[in-house]
Amino acid sequence: MELKEELEKVTASEEFSAYTQEVPDARFVHAFRMYGQGDNGWQFGFYSAEKDKIVVFTAEPITRLPDDDVFSKTQPEPLNIEEVKTAPDKAIAAAKELMKNKYPAETAKQIILILQHLTEPVYNLTLVSHTLNFLNVRVSAATGEILTHELRSIMSLKR
Repeated sequence: MELKEELEKVTASEEFSAYTQEVPDARFVHAFRMYGQGDNGWQFGFYSAEKDKIVVFTAEPITRLPDDDVFSKTQPEPLNIEEVKTAPDKAIAAAKELMKNKYPAETAKQIILILQHLTEPVYNLTLVSHTLNFLNVRVSAATGEILTHELRSIMSLKR
């Protein structure tokens, strides 16, 4: 099932309806998925400014996870799914092609995808390689264009 269809399924569910009765100011702010080991399908995040919390719904099965704190110091921007013109698989293909061409020694064994609104709707992809390097790639969800990329070693995270 496609991203938009999965989101529509979640937002049409009884679980989500009950949540919006409880938290009427909640806005869709991100979609998350891991590919490779541990792929559990789509997760959709909704932010409440009043509560300053994010709640995540899984798509398969539809489940509400406990409210969680916001990781950023700023409020997450609402994400308009209608502005997303590039499918997740196209963004992943672009990131894999970049890895193959620019970093040929690396091969992705796991991919973490977050769709969020930064200055525009963006797929924020992290490709974890067998050598424990990771390639961060931002792809415009509107155009499919690669916006930024950076290869880092997992060891650089120790600092």
